Amino acid sequence: MLTIRRALECLLLSTLLLESCDPPVGSNPNDYVGEYVLTPHDTTVSGFADFVVLKRDHTAMLLRFDRDSDKVITSEGRWDLTRAEYDYLSIGKFSYSIERSNAHIWLGINTDLGQRYEKVR
Repeated sequence: MLTIRRALECLLLSTLLLESCDPPVGSNPNDYVGEYVLTPHDTTVSGFADFVVLKRDHTAMLLRFDRDSDKVITSEGRWDLTRAEYDYLSIGKFSYSIERSNAHIWLGINTDLGQRYEKVR
């Protein structure tokens, strides 16, 4: 019986340690500052950037690689975090659903197709 109790204590301790490694994403807008990549990577989604950079001053830089001309097209806009029944992030005229898991953040474009921006940095 003592070994089962000890095993359960170790399991609980390891779970607590793993959860403390990545702080959870909260409601602070600074949690969303960073670089995002369009996923899945092998799809072309017209009208959406390949990369999005959210800055602390609430400006967003969108970078799209035009496969026809081999040029990088950039644009800038403002981003805002809205907390309501469902949290979402707006960049210009587009709104993205927010998905969070511990320290991971995704901005949903089309959840049915699995298209979203994934925070990489």
